[in-house]
Amino acid sequence: MATPNIVPRSDSEGGLGTASKYWASAYIDDVFVSKIGRDTDNYLDFSTDNEIQLRVNGNHEIIFNANQIHPVSDDGIALGYAGRGFSDLFLASGAVINFDSGDIALTHSSNALEFTGGL
Repeated sequence: MATPNIVPRSDSEGGLGTASKYWASAYIDDVFVSKIGRDTDNYLDFSTDNEIQLRVNGNHEIIFNANQIHPVSDDGIALGYAGRGFSDLFLASGAVINFDSGDIALTHSSNALEFTGGL
């Protein structure tokens, strides 16, 4: 037996069932999409292997991958803003905060902070 196809009419109208004749259930194993969002300017983009890109106002702004969350370009976006700041920032033991690609660094180690670089 051939696998049945459900397709809309040529004018792109149509649906599955009617108000009085409807499907009792449907089973779907997997659904894969490359992009999902509000419009072509604002969406999540899954089209690149092993990463998700957030597009806002027509531009990819943030990339998520297995090891990082980062802006698409250097100095591209802010984390919070005046009047809408975060209340806490939690970092793991041994965390490093690098300024200007490591020109200045603030490093945590066993109840201490070490400041390197700069003057």
